[in-house]
Amino acid sequence: MDLNSLLINLGPYNTFGIALNAQVFYIKNTVNLIDYFTQMPDKPYFVLGGGSNIILTPEIANKNILKIEIKGIEIVHTESNDVFVKIGAGENWDDVVKWSVDQNLSGIASLSAIPGTAGATPVQNVGAYGAEIKDVFVSLTAYDTKENRLVTIKNEECNFSYRNSIFKSSEKGRYIIIDILLKLSTISPIIPDYAPVKKYFIDRNNTNPTLQEIRDAIIEIRWSKLPKPEELGNCGSFFENPIVGKDLYEKIKSSYPDVPGYELPNDVVKIPAGWLIEQSGLKGVNFGSVRTYEKNALVLVNSGGATHEDVMLAKQEIVNKVNEKFGIVLQSEPEFV
Repeated sequence: MDLNSLLINLGPYNTFGIALNAQVFYIKNTVNLIDYFTQMPDKPYFVLGGGSNIILTPEIANKNILKIEIKGIEIVHTESNDVFVKIGAGENWDDVVKWSVDQNLSGIASLSAIPGTAGATPVQNVGAYGAEIKDVFVSLTAYDTKENRLVTIKNEECNFSYRNSIFKSSEKGRYIIIDILLKLSTISPIIPDYAPVKKYFIDRNNTNPTLQEIRDAIIEIRWSKLPKPEELGNCGSFFENPIVGKDLYEKIKSSYPDVPGYELPNDVVKIPAGWLIEQSGLKGVNFGSVRTYEKNALVLVNSGGATHEDVMLAKQEIVNKVNEKFGIVLQSEPEFV
């Protein structure tokens, strides 16, 4: 088996910065992946991309870490204004977005500056500023660990929903993503339908921004609200924005007229989790080695030396306070590994 593996500290491999040791296997191509499962079919494993949406626990020491480093960005074919691009699962996601903008291809500029790898984007249907990966996703190639073969999975088979897919729910752990196929466009971009982005361009009297200007705006807005992981350990948004019935939303609105809400089909409303946490008096609050970010209550940050127990305690206190105040149980986004 031609595989490179090392016992290493995973602190630099997860954006929250939890320091734990594990055996890491570096998967640079499909052959490496197949070889691994041929030789170690029964050993517990965890697939690691950019480590941007996980909280490590001591149990990780009992698993082999498969570090996906499959690279490559390739235009497969074009159809009229559509450009189909195949991207290796190990590519840094923001590098992919930058490449698309440099090529003047619309479709993913709103997803700029999101930490992680390309292969992770369909797992939780990554989204930001009014866009989701499902909007441009065509299909992916994966290794099916149940049937021990390579498979192609199309958009409609992924069962995408808000921050979710089969890879995070019904088929969690079954597929190891090798590459993704996206449909980008040569059509001129429009300003994302998201209030802060619209305001950004109104303030600059720019009604027809270039793709690069849109990317620059997204990056500026994002880092004004979120800490950069290399400067302050975090997982980005820690809680999902809850979707509640319209009755509960109206009840909250009767006490808090300024509560933001985004109406969705079937009489439900999405409420920003950060607003709920802030209204519960928890913005910028310390929970030992973990705290809510002073600029954005939705983000938990590592104040130094945080363990998964510290994260769990902070999470539970936040969930309890919000539930007591609003009758809403927040769900965390990162996976506890």
